[in-house]
Amino acid sequence: MMMKKIAGMALTLICSNVFAQKHLIGVKSGLNFSNIYNDDSGIKSEYQTGISGGLTYELFFKKNFSLGLDFIYNERGFKRDIYPTLNNGNPTGEKIAESYNNNYFSIPIKVGYTSSKKVFGFVNFGICPSFLINAKASAIYFDKNGNNASSETKDFMERVLKVDLAILSEVGLGYKLKNKYYFYSSISNQTSFGPIYNTTYSSNEKFKHFGYIFSVGVKVNLGKQKIN
Repeated sequence: MMMKKIAGMALTLICSNVFAQKHLIGVKSGLNFSNIYNDDSGIKSEYQTGISGGLTYELFFKKNFSLGLDFIYNERGFKRDIYPTLNNGNPTGEKIAESYNNNYFSIPIKVGYTSSKKVFGFVNFGICPSFLINAKASAIYFDKNGNNASSETKDFMERVLKVDLAILSEVGLGYKLKNKYYFYSSISNQTSFGPIYNTTYSSNEKFKHFGYIFSVGVKVNLGKQKIN
């Protein structure tokens, strides 16, 4: 009986302490401009545009310092053009436009600093583990006259690693309304540590993700204390 009372008192203390903290919950959405780096094959690639958005949570453990956790749907990938050649090395005049789309469920984990102004700035740093949802590759074939000859799409789930880990940095600006609603916009960078594809598919081309996410969002202060 005594242990139950002690456990109940401890749980009450923990819960009251959590709800007394300064913490925000919100939503955000934006565009992800992603590409690849460390391309040992020398293939040139272009940015692929995708969407990024989901839920965000932030706990202030000091006046201006916070811990953040997001739950994000994140579209990554890249594009590249291939120009086929004949056996003698001369171009055929044809072109293949390839597009690689890898979609993830990402959980950015961040530490940050937020200024105390009504119009505030903030900066965050952290890591971003991502878990593959689906992966596809598409190709559009153009003949020597530039006409669209054909196209195809392939499932790449077997070729893409199921987990990706990236380092992230983020800066942004926002506006506080009644010290309860926080409207903001931000730009973040995510750069992966490891390759995209498994070695069964690609042992020489060590493609890694990197990109920039432009987001807008709103957060609501759920804590009892005001955020200065």
